[in-house]
Amino acid sequence: MSDRPASVGRTLGIAHAARRRLAQASLLGAGAIGASIALMGTSAWLISRASQHPSEASLTLAIVGVQFFGLSRGFFRYGERLVGHDAALRVLADLRVRVYRSLEALAPAGLPTFRRGDLVARVVDDVDSLQDVVLRVIQPFAVAVLVGATTVAAMWWLLPQAGLVLLVALLISATAVPWLTGRLATRAESKQATARGELTAGVVDLIEGAPELVVMGATDGQLARIDASEGVLRSIARRAARPLAWGEEGFPCDPPRNESIASTADGSIGVVAA
Repeated sequence: MSDRPASVGRTLGIAHAARRRLAQASLLGAGAIGASIALMGTSAWLISRASQHPSEASLTLAIVGVQFFGLSRGFFRYGERLVGHDAALRVLADLRVRVYRSLEALAPAGLPTFRRGDLVARVVDDVDSLQDVVLRVIQPFAVAVLVGATTVAAMWWLLPQAGLVLLVALLISATAVPWLTGRLATRAESKQATARGELTAGVVDLIEGAPELVVMGATDGQLARIDASEGVLRSIARRAARPLAWGEEGFPCDPPRNESIASTADGSIGVVAA
């Protein structure tokens, strides 16, 4: 299992099967954020202008704008969720087929070091976790680039100094914050797949070997090992969640890393990365 940061090409290649739907979701997400920005600006201008008691006709356009941006934000956000999750499900369906084809060529001789429960946990959970690459990495970065570039251009046109400050702030939030978050979370997340595999393997051993465990009086010991594995996994997940939460305050996603599915078989790396 590798903890090296995944390359940009490999990360984008994961979403190749649903690239059109992902592009549509990114545009809808950019529209939702753009509508929110326009709503804040229009409503602020409307409040400040209304305090001067002008004629109602001079406020009509701003009133219509507030209503339009408020409604369009909801429609854009709903469309983004719908299309984005459809893209994620398409990616998962494509990845499952590619991973199982790779495992079919390797099994059983190519997978002697993995217990069945451990292998099932890695294949199922690690592939499912790749939906976060689509929903929390690729799409948020695309939306941030679209909205950030448009906002910086608008601010630069209004006031170049403000546009420069905004550009620097966005660059820091898009680079330094994800890098720091990844550094803090890498060690904990690298252990999570192993701990999850141990827990699943223990449960499978308990179910399949229940008669033998009862005869030997080892049921309590097996349950104790499962409880210990669950505690380890919960502790690792808690430690990994803290830096991710800090990172999301500064930027909506965490830098992509190699998923532990790459450790299930030598050939699966090429399948996932293709």
